[in-house]
Amino acid sequence: MFKKSNSMTLHFNKNYTILFFFLVTFFSFFIGIASVIRDTGLLAYSTVLGSTLLLFLFSYPIIKKSKILFLIMLYGFLARFSLSIYQAFIGKLPSGNNDAIAFEKGSWLISSAANNILDIFLINNGEFYYTFSAIIYYVFGRSQLLLQHLSSVLPGALLVLLAYKITQQLTNKEQPPLIAAGIVAFYPTLLQYSALTRRETLVYFLSAVSVFYFLKWLNCSNNKYIFVSAILLIGSSLFHSAMIFIGIVYIFFYVFYKPLIKKWSFSPIKILLIIMLIPIIIGISHNAIFSKIPDLSVDSLEDTVLRKSDSSRGRTGYLQEVSPNSIVEAVFQTPVRVIYFLFTPFPWQVKSFSDVYGFLLDTVPVYLLFIFSFKGLKSIKNRSKILYIFMILLLLSIAIPFSWGVANYGTAIRHRQKIVWIFIIIASIGWGKKQVSC
Repeated sequence: MFKKSNSMTLHFNKNYTILFFFLVTFFSFFIGIASVIRDTGLLAYSTVLGSTLLLFLFSYPIIKKSKILFLIMLYGFLARFSLSIYQAFIGKLPSGNNDAIAFEKGSWLISSAANNILDIFLINNGEFYYTFSAIIYYVFGRSQLLLQHLSSVLPGALLVLLAYKITQQLTNKEQPPLIAAGIVAFYPTLLQYSALTRRETLVYFLSAVSVFYFLKWLNCSNNKYIFVSAILLIGSSLFHSAMIFIGIVYIFFYVFYKPLIKKWSFSPIKILLIIMLIPIIIGISHNAIFSKIPDLSVDSLEDTVLRKSDSSRGRTGYLQEVSPNSIVEAVFQTPVRVIYFLFTPFPWQVKSFSDVYGFLLDTVPVYLLFIFSFKGLKSIKNRSKILYIFMILLLLSIAIPFSWGVANYGTAIRHRQKIVWIFIIIASIGWGKKQVSC
């Protein structure tokens, strides 16, 4: 479908290279005017431009193969950049601003109090996003646009390409990768969180890159891929500790599956390696990751539920009085909590404009993605039972921990962006029909 002659490829490259540099020139002019008006150093805005150039240079080997993918990537980036400019200079986006403002101010305070970059790590021993953002402010000065650009806009735009590449790893169909890229590019909630000073975009971007390399290991049996995948997962977990539960799925496949022969196979050597590595990983990243994860016990689950319920009292709270008293109750409550996490607000909970906003722009799309995901999973299973099992376990490894850590649907909408990109990929496989011709 996308094969071109050499002359046509050259024509495509010239046209879209000219378009790209025209847009860069336009936004450079805008940024220059903004820097003068707001009396902000040009270094930050030059970094916005330079990082944008690097984004497209990095993406070029992929997007040059398809005009459609190029346009999806371009317009997906422009949509995020436009929202970021609006957030930084004009007004505030409809939701998610309270935490975004707190992150931005807190990062600046930490940066201002530091005499050097090492001080930033000593001053802040809490959320890693504060450390990440404070380093940016320490180096470039206080620029909300730059912070949004590096922590949200660029990772959000790259997620478009990741959705395309991950879908290619899961299917032999031609259309689904483009469908997945298109939906990720313009999915309303992903768009909004790709323009705020928040950690969400970095969390699901790093976890998506990790999943991509793990899938390459499953398909290609090169151990360097699983190593890269593990490092990236740790990076994602630094920004949100619950993402480390994906590692359980990785360990399961690493120990019990041999991609080289495409068969299940128990490996005592791998178990010994895991036993040796896990204490080292916990020791290195305990304060940043594992100290935030409750003990895997009923008492700990009950304490977590009660704490979240107390902090989420009010109209948007759910399952406020429900907490487990035994392992059996925890098992039976888990599916209910997963349903609430994925599908709230339910129609009968919509009572305000913010509820309508969340319901129409996130909950209804999740319903549709969930429906198409059944067909997508069936398609994946027909191609590879291993990939099918992996995707099921991947979904559960994210949905279950977050379902126990969330007690109101406002927070649920925010946290399920960490899993919605997976539903988009699977649903796109269920939607696309045309097979690749050999």
